[in-house]
Amino acid sequence: MPLLSGRTLRELILDGPIPWQTAGLWTHQLLMGLVALHERDVLHCDIKLDNCMLVAESGGEVLKIIDLGLAKVARDELLRRRPTSTAGGIIGSLPYLSPEQALGEAVDERSDLYAAGVVLFELLTRRAPFVGTDEQVLSGHVEKQPPLPSVLAPLSGIPAVLEEVTLRALTKKPDERYQSAVDFDIALVEALAQAGVDVGRSPAFAGCCEAQASLAAWTCFDYQHARTEAGRATTLNRAWSPLKLLMDLTPEE
Repeated sequence: MPLLSGRTLRELILDGPIPWQTAGLWTHQLLMGLVALHERDVLHCDIKLDNCMLVAESGGEVLKIIDLGLAKVARDELLRRRPTSTAGGIIGSLPYLSPEQALGEAVDERSDLYAAGVVLFELLTRRAPFVGTDEQVLSGHVEKQPPLPSVLAPLSGIPAVLEEVTLRALTKKPDERYQSAVDFDIALVEALAQAGVDVGRSPAFAGCCEAQASLAAWTCFDYQHARTEAGRATTLNRAWSPLKLLMDLTPEE
């Protein structure tokens, strides 16, 4: 395992309010990490501020998802597992439990997305959506609507579009939430763009330009360039692996 040196999001919010723009950028990076996990049919099951660390990398700060101890359980096994109690049966941390986790029901990728929504909510407001005793927090996840972030942090200037994205991630019914980390990230990126923040391409589109360049080079019989661009596309997004395989079969010049 690599040695990571940095600060968790929990430590950072203790220093003071986080600008909503920064909260959005950090959540964008978190969702990119979840895209990578979910593509491998793995659930993290313990997404929270404490398990998101900012580390110095490539001249900037990059968010890393840490503590994948619970993620060793494969998705198919989790779908068969039905936790029944808060004393060790429920997988995850209480303030971040999805309603289905709190009820001891089967979970899938959308439970991780609920927890990511809690993280975004906390970054915007410096508190969890539901607070109090264990029973009150569990009841909140299952029965109550979260307060509006703009009400909890009235001076932060949270855009309405970003608030809407946050609250949809915290919807009680999984079918009414974002159905994948890609969907969540696309909505987040679009909301930030409407609010004037450019976070670059969403992971759903990562590598598209490079893939187009690869195909364009291939049509011009520039196979070396086609292979190079296909490799770059695959580095940005593993979904382009078939393209790289195809280009690797092209003749050497």
